[in-house]
Amino acid sequence: MVAVTPKNKLSNINRELKKGRKKKKKRAYGALLARTGVALLIVIAGVLIWTRMPLMSIFIRQQLIQQGIGTIKEVVVQGNYHTAKEGIVQQLDLEPGMLLFDVDLVDKQVAVESLPYVKTAQLSRQWPDRLLVSVTERVPVAIVNLEKLYYVDADGQIFKRIDPGEEVDLPVFTGLSVAQLQKNPEQGRALLDLGLKLLACWQENDAYGQEGIAEIHLDNAFGLTVFTRRHIWQLRLGLEEFRLKLNHWQKVLNYLGKEAERVSSFDCSAGYSVVIRYGDASH
Repeated sequence: MVAVTPKNKLSNINRELKKGRKKKKKRAYGALLARTGVALLIVIAGVLIWTRMPLMSIFIRQQLIQQGIGTIKEVVVQGNYHTAKEGIVQQLDLEPGMLLFDVDLVDKQVAVESLPYVKTAQLSRQWPDRLLVSVTERVPVAIVNLEKLYYVDADGQIFKRIDPGEEVDLPVFTGLSVAQLQKNPEQGRALLDLGLKLLACWQENDAYGQEGIAEIHLDNAFGLTVFTRRHIWQLRLGLEEFRLKLNHWQKVLNYLGKEAERVSSFDCSAGYSVVIRYGDASH
């Protein structure tokens, strides 16, 4: 019987550690060779496709598909909130087993950006088998009534019809029509931009925010008229200097106090003066 000394025990441990390191190196080396082979095959395929060598590219393509190398196995979508991932993937219209090489990124970008809520889209390949889609969505700030109701964003882009039964709580632009936009699109666009400008000025003041806007009526001759949500006031503001006129209106409200609840309309369109109306009487 051979006695195991601490020295022999330590030697045995070192030998086992060396064996483990050798096995680990072999596995790592094998994995590296596999990754290198895949990468090399993908590069060769790309070069052949790029240089338009059809016979060789077809052969390499078949090999890639058979081995499942370079084919799209996953689509990752980022930045979507209103738009479902399934809708974006459907819009991409990718064929089963499609190679990443074969994806026309520009064409697919245009397809994704045609979705109502998508403002911008960026597509990129993530080798070996992933397609990344990053989108920026439009944020509705108001509704425009064009016989049917549509969302409009801060850029004035009318981008989606509101579905029946859909719950919304946004100011409504009225006064425009489809016929008007078709006949004189520049004028319609200018009025819509003024409405958005007024809405932005309104949202700068917390006091206005508490009152709320139910409707902004757009009229090229008489200007913009706000119908408030809380007191149902009618507020005429003309076509310019909205911030100044709103400040004058706020001063009048402060002066009137509770008496303002009896007012039905304020006419601030003249600039520095504010004409108020109690029912049918003007003061």
